[in-house]
This record gives sequence, C-alpha cells and structure tokens, in this order.
Amino acid sequence: AVNLAIPFTNALFSIAVLFAVGSSTLIAIFIAQEKRREANALFSQNFATLLTLGAVITALVLLFLEPFAYLLGADEITLDYVKQYILGIAPFSVCYLVSYNLQVIVKTDGYALFTVIGGCLTNCVLDSIAIFPLDMGVFGAAVATGISQLVTCISYFVHFFSKKCTFRLCKFRFDPHLYARILPIGLSDGVTELCT
Repeated sequence: AVNLAIPFTNALFSIAVLFAVGSSTLIAIFIAQEKRREANALFSQNFATLLTLGAVITALVLLFLEPFAYLLGADEITLDYVKQYILGIAPFSVCYLVSYNLQVIVKTDGYALFTVIGGCLTNCVLDSIAIFPLDMGVFGAAVATGISQLVTCISYFVHFFSKKCTFRLCKFRFDPHLYARILPIGLSDGVTELCT
C-alpha cells in the first residue's frame, strides 16, 4: 500500500520543487539587486500559491479517494490499505508542498538547518509508536509521515519568522507573470523528481 501510494508523495515533491527552484532563483536575483520588496512579495506569493494548491489537492484526493487509489494501482486486495494510507497522508499535502519548497528556499537565505534529519527521525519514532503500541496500521504510518512533514514545516517557519531571515512574508499583489519566469527555471527539477 505504501509503495502504491508513493507516486502521490512524489508528485507533491515534484510540484514543490518546480516552484521552489524557480522562485528561489528569482529571490536570489532580487536580493543581489537589493530589491527586498520584490523578494518579499515573490516569497509571499509563492507561499500563498502552495497553500492553495495543497488545499485543492487534498480536497480532490479525498473527494475521489477510491478512483485515485485505483489510479495508483490498487486492486481488490490492496484497495483498503491504499485508501487508508492516502486518507492519512492527503490532509498533510500542504505540509509536503511547503516543507520541500522551503527546504530549497532556505538555502537562498544562506541558512542551513537540520530539519530534514529532524523530520526523518520524527517519522521513524512516530511510525513505530503508531504501528505497534497504538495499532493504527497503515493509516498510522501515513499520519506519522504527515506529522513529520508538519514538524519540518514548523522548523522552517521558526527560521523564516526570525530576525535572521533576509526576506519575509508580506502583503502582495498576485502577479501571474512571475510564473512565466519561475516555471521554466524549475521545470527540469520538477520533472526529475516526478520521474522517480
């Protein structure tokens, strides 16, 4: 069930890296040109876009759960397990998109964090608790993985809302033209991630 559901999380990572590589490149250019307002606006727009995408993906997956499980390759034997796993992980779609996106953008800010290791360790500990003492099965494994992504998001938020961060969330006017620059830059990385 987990193996069948992996393409879903790969697709989330693919979307996140598509936006992250393009936006981090433009943010770095804006910072080098001392255009802080533009860097902040792009960072904020990118963040809002990913929150919206994550909410839409979650809603669609939960609305079409069974057809989606079949699309991933579930059959009569694995269907219930795949649905349980997707039910546990889909509500965390926003966390997947945001954490992986911020993982790339945090490098633009010249700041390194051990958040990936922390998220991985959180996943391992929560998996063993959810599966064994709590007996939550594959649903528990999915929730544990989702919570680990939430922990990773929170770790990044600590940095991005700190005084050490060189760009910040701000009010912005949505500019769709930015994506004409962002998406071509991130496309190859997004496709590479999707190919796994």
